[in-house]
Amino acid sequence: NWAPVAASGKVQLTAAPQNISFSVLDMNFSGGRISGEGVLQGGEALPRLNMNMAASDIDLGWLLPQRQKNNWSAESMRWSLLGRGNADIELRATNTRFGNLVLDALSGRLKLTDGVLEAPDMSGALLGGGITANVLAEGGLLTPRFAFNAQFNDVNPNALIAARYGNGLVDAALSGVLRLEGRGPSPRAVMSGLNGELNFEIAPGALTFFDAVGFAEAVRGAEFHGDASTLMAQYTGAHRLSFARGLGRANMRAGVIETVSSDFVFADGLNEARLEGALDMVGLEVDAAFALYPFDRQRPVLLQITGNLEKPDLKADASAFNPTAAAPNATPPPAE
Repeated sequence: NWAPVAASGKVQLTAAPQNISFSVLDMNFSGGRISGEGVLQGGEALPRLNMNMAASDIDLGWLLPQRQKNNWSAESMRWSLLGRGNADIELRATNTRFGNLVLDALSGRLKLTDGVLEAPDMSGALLGGGITANVLAEGGLLTPRFAFNAQFNDVNPNALIAARYGNGLVDAALSGVLRLEGRGPSPRAVMSGLNGELNFEIAPGALTFFDAVGFAEAVRGAEFHGDASTLMAQYTGAHRLSFARGLGRANMRAGVIETVSSDFVFADGLNEARLEGALDMVGLEVDAAFALYPFDRQRPVLLQITGNLEKPDLKADASAFNPTAAAPNATPPPAE
């Protein structure tokens, strides 16, 4: 049940028994433009569309699951459009928007048969990198279902995160694989049943929210006798701490990312960092902890992230660096 989408345009038609061919299609659609040519065939149980399509500047945010206040919509969801015909479409698109995510380029072949849409070899460019994906969606008389399997290279989400939270947190390219699938009669049911996994490598880059070098120098100074957590606030913000590489993974079951972790390794051997946490995709509730070891592997700076993902609560703890303080309970990252 998608929201109404504005569309207008012109096309040249040629009618014949059992089919209508069209060319010079020029259509304004969902904030962008579609062009192409093809044939609409009849004479079967369902009409069949064969088409070459080019699109630019299309906003497909209306395809995304919708939230109502603090939860996903429980209204019945039917992808009935997928059951109204069969299709074979060769697609080329530029600047396609899914909410805040922009695909600079997208191409592939879409095949729709009896309510099942398959796109086995989609390729695209986004966030400075590339992606190839196999996409499946079921609708029509079938309960809505989707499956997404992708491989991505050199994708940097820094700008996307910064647009939402004011700081991109990590500025580095990611490469890896993503599997995600869901099924249900409503957006809430789909999100409650999400399953998937993510594995990725992190290229050399920088953490952009904490000046660990400045903090380490300050707490090791002879004149420091105060509260390290208070001092930590002075070094939190738009700073860069370069790292050599990283690894990350996440596992999702029944709408909950049960395990998400990222490890960062620094070239000088003086710093280590690790993120661990969980995220409920239904309530968008996060519970995560980031531990950074500024100059040894015994005393961490801790950042607790809890609450709603839209506006999480942050709590910093650098008490391990208070004079005569014992280190808080934190497991050091594995040795490299």
